Amino acid sequence: MRTNNNAEAFHSRFNRRVQITHPNMWSFIKFLQGEENRFHHLRIQFYAGLGARPKQDLNNRNSTSY
Repeated sequence: MRTNNNAEAFHSRFNRRVQITHPNMWSFIKFLQGEENRFHHLRIQFYAGLGARPKQDLNNRNSTSY
């Protein structure tokens, strides 16, 4: 799902991972721990010089899909 800002991206990721409307405290804490771990790994990759994957040209991607 595409979003147009960081807050919407966070909420979209949160809703996909939690999968319930009102999570209890422990599942919310578990989600936050997972997010902390995810960003820790992203930071390590950034410091190692690994950037984001280059975006493919949309036309190229459509022509190569079957």
